[in-house]
Amino acid sequence: MIKNNKLKTIVSSVIILLPTIFGVAIWNKIPDEVVTHIGVSGNPDAMGNKALLVFGLPLLLLGIHLLSLWLSGKDPGLKKQPKKAMGIVFWIMPAASVFVSALMYFATLELEFNPMMIVVGFLAFMFISIGNYMPTCKQSATMGIKIKWTLENAENWRATHRFSGKVWFICGLLLLPCVFLPEKYAPVLLISIILPVVALPVLYSYLYYKKQVKQGTYTAEDNVMKEMPKSYKKVSVAALIVLAVVLPVIMFTGNINIVIGEDALDIQADYYNDISISYESIDAVEFREVTADGLRASGFGSMKLLLGKFKNDEFGYYTRYTYADDTGCVVITSGEEKLVIAGKTLVETRAIYEDLTEKIS
Repeated sequence: MIKNNKLKTIVSSVIILLPTIFGVAIWNKIPDEVVTHIGVSGNPDAMGNKALLVFGLPLLLLGIHLLSLWLSGKDPGLKKQPKKAMGIVFWIMPAASVFVSALMYFATLELEFNPMMIVVGFLAFMFISIGNYMPTCKQSATMGIKIKWTLENAENWRATHRFSGKVWFICGLLLLPCVFLPEKYAPVLLISIILPVVALPVLYSYLYYKKQVKQGTYTAEDNVMKEMPKSYKKVSVAALIVLAVVLPVIMFTGNINIVIGEDALDIQADYYNDISISYESIDAVEFREVTADGLRASGFGSMKLLLGKFKNDEFGYYTRYTYADDTGCVVITSGEEKLVIAGKTLVETRAIYEDLTEKIS
């Protein structure tokens, strides 16, 4: 793929790195701490060093882009793909790099914009474009709806992609007027649109497979995976393991162990650094029934844990060891430093506060 499309590879890679060129040009105007993530609500919810924005994000997308091209080059089925459909392979990452980086720069430079309007508009354009070309997509191991029944049976592939093209196109059209909706509707909107885009093609393929089996027309002789080299299969399996096992485990597991010791408060957390703070260095302890939210500047965040350096208007920068659920918090002041900790429940958080107060009194 790369060898036979050197010019496209170079041009697409340069476009991916355009945000880096822009960032270097305005380096002195970018604050040291920048927005690195915008949540589904449209609000920034994490921060980091500006090098992550200027260099980290584009370089990550460039790596994914080149890996995708390499994997695509190992697929014999791509030789049968229409040229317009193949363009998606080359230009999806450049578009994503410019789009995502633009959102981050807008938020970092505090320019007036509605991020969800841009996100919804981009998704609408993407769904309409992909939906338009999906029915022309030929059976392959790297493009299209790649599930068991489509990869094994060419007829199932064709039927599923004709149906999927309509679903993606219609969902894109439904998204277009939604760019004018208030941001508070964004999470529900995105889930209600993206869910059918993902689920309906899989359901259709399965039902079509059952129909084929009932009619006695289903065979697995068209399995395109048999043509793929071992290197592709190994990389694909490794990526699937990471996505299907490692990532969900990290996102939904982990604990914080807060130990009220004899001389110090010890905090041990999964996926992040452990810390210890002596009672002598603690100036004040405060219990709150609601947590102290802020933007994550560094550290670890998941569906269960919020750990690391955060920033809000009240404290400025502070260190946080809490669960993602609001279980109240204990605010510890040590000189100019603020430490926010919490247990799994409000009762547990209050108990930590009482034990800690007794130790420092």
